[in-house]
Amino acid sequence: MIRVFLAAAAIGVFTLLMPPVHAQGNPHTQVMPPESHPFGKSHDEWSAEWWQWAVSLPADNHPLFDTAEAGAGQPSDHVWFLGGTFTSIPDPNNPDLVVGEADRAITVPSGTALFFPVMNAISLEFEEAPSSEEDLREEARFLGDHRTGLFAEVDGVEILDLDSYRVETPLFTLGPLPDNNIVGVPEGQTLVGVDDGVYLMLAPLSVGEHSLDFGGALVLPENGFEFRLDIHYDITVVPRGRAGAIPEPATVSLVAVGCLGFAVLRRRRRA
Repeated sequence: MIRVFLAAAAIGVFTLLMPPVHAQGNPHTQVMPPESHPFGKSHDEWSAEWWQWAVSLPADNHPLFDTAEAGAGQPSDHVWFLGGTFTSIPDPNNPDLVVGEADRAITVPSGTALFFPVMNAISLEFEEAPSSEEDLREEARFLGDHRTGLFAEVDGVEILDLDSYRVETPLFTLGPLPDNNIVGVPEGQTLVGVDDGVYLMLAPLSVGEHSLDFGGALVLPENGFEFRLDIHYDITVVPRGRAGAIPEPATVSLVAVGCLGFAVLRRRRRA
């Protein structure tokens, strides 16, 4: 049996790395509290939807591979998904260090909330496989426990207490997956998974120019492995309905390191 395990940083056996604070003590009133239900859904429900969005897009036309516009393929007119990058590379001076960086510009219609993982991890299994939900949860949680140095800033102001935004999803389904999917499995496959991530939901920003920065590190000392994520967005918010303001979304053929910070494919066979 082949286990697919994703470890995502704001990424997520296939391992795909990609990942608001309580209003009290948080300078950003736009960061929705982790216990809130924006648009009728909890943060863990939104994180499952984030993954469903991420895997629905082909790798060659994907905003987190930077093969499409940063705002391409958005599934909703009231919440847009942002994330890390799938184009992580090894550090030439340190073979045990992988770095995921992206500098993007995105135009967003007013009244749109933004949801993204600062860092996240997902453990996946083929739908017909016999592994238990608890096995998947344990693997995702293991990666989540090894995140460190998380940061997030909006307009240069730090978002505090990011650990309070850590969520775990119930078991959820991904697929059927399109051709050239980011998981690298055959078209039409269906996976189940559990995600462990630090996710933020930003209430709609004011019309004008804004900046968003986030990232952190995943460190696995027993493997001598470290992944570092550093993402920047320049965000332009324009009045909703303004002609020509928002680029047309890329075609969706129907996604993964949450933040999708970094992606590693690892296949493991069990007796």
